[in-house]
Amino acid sequence: MVRQLLILFILSLLTTACARSVGDNLPMITPTIYYKPVIYKEKDVCAGNDLKDLIDENDKILISLCKKNYDNCLLQGSCYVVEGQRTRNFNFTRKKDGISRFAEKKEARCPYGYGVQALCLDPFYSVAADLSIHKVGDVIFVPRLVGVRLPDGKAHNGYLVVRDQGGAILGEGRFDFFTGFFGPFDKGNVFAEIGLGDKKHRFGYQKVSEDIAKIVREYRAYPNIP
Repeated sequence: MVRQLLILFILSLLTTACARSVGDNLPMITPTIYYKPVIYKEKDVCAGNDLKDLIDENDKILISLCKKNYDNCLLQGSCYVVEGQRTRNFNFTRKKDGISRFAEKKEARCPYGYGVQALCLDPFYSVAADLSIHKVGDVIFVPRLVGVRLPDGKAHNGYLVVRDQGGAILGEGRFDFFTGFFGPFDKGNVFAEIGLGDKKHRFGYQKVSEDIAKIVREYRAYPNIP
C-alpha cells in the first residue's frame, strides 16, 4: 500500500513535469478506438445463411454468431457472448489455412481480453501500436488526456502502455486506444468524447524514457491489470 502511494506520488510529479515541458511541436497521433463487445445470444438473431462460426485451432466450432457480431468480434480481437446465465470469452488467436481462429478463455486473469504475448488489456490505459516501430511495454504520454475523468471517477494521468498490435495499426504515430466495454458510440466513452475515435483529430504525444516507463508499468500492474 505504501509503495503504491509512493508510485502515485511520483507519477503525479512526472505528469506535471511532462505536461509543462511539452510544446506545440510534438509528433501527432492518428487515433482510433477499439473495445470488448458484449453479445447477447438471445438477441443475436439472423437468417441461417448469415451465421458464421468461430472456429478454434483444431477446426472445432466454438459458437455461431450472426455475421455482424462475428465481424465485430474479429475486428476488436475478442468478445463476450452471454448465453442465459453463462458468459463465454472468445479471443482471436491467428489466421490458419485462410481461416480466422479463436480460443475460448475461461480464466479471470484478463477479463477485458488479451493483447500480444498474453498481456492483459487495460481499459483506458493500453494501446495497440505498430510493433515494427514500438516495443511491447513501451509507454507514451498524451498531454490531452491529463485530467480526463474516467468512468470510475478517477482522473487520467496521460500515460498509456503498448500491450497490443493490429493489422491496420501501421506507422509511428498510429495508435488504437482500448476502452474496455465502452464502444466508440457509447455514452460514457470519454476517449470518444474528446475525439480519440476519429482519425481526423490529432493529438500530440511523446514516448517516455524507460525509467518512467518502468514506473508506469508497475502502476498498471503490467503484464496484468490493477
